[in-house]
Amino acid sequence: MTTQQAHLYALATPVLAVISQLIIKWQILLATEKLESQAGNVEFLLHILFRPWVILAITATFGTTLLWILALSKLHLSAAYPYLAISYVLIFIASILIWNEPVSAGKVLGYSLIVTGIVVVSRY
Repeated sequence: MTTQQAHLYALATPVLAVISQLIIKWQILLATEKLESQAGNVEFLLHILFRPWVILAITATFGTTLLWILALSKLHLSAAYPYLAISYVLIFIASILIWNEPVSAGKVLGYSLIVTGIVVVSRY
């Protein structure tokens, strides 16, 4: 495996993790709409865990672990770890686009600082 491939694996890790989290949130929203009252946390979790989309999301999350292992086999941890911060920004953008979650100046500033941090850390 080349270093370039390792960087691609490191980048794919947060992208796949974000997709997984979006699927889980979507399925929770669907389940919450259908379940008038959540009789209990355990019952709710069991209802969610055995949905096919959630199983797919959990499998994707496991896949991110495998990609991360491959990335770390070639990259220094300090070089690979900034890729994980990308997930914060992707989730922020996706939550706005998909669920119209509120945007505030504080959030924009915070996520801008994350992006700036990623750029600074990856260049030096």
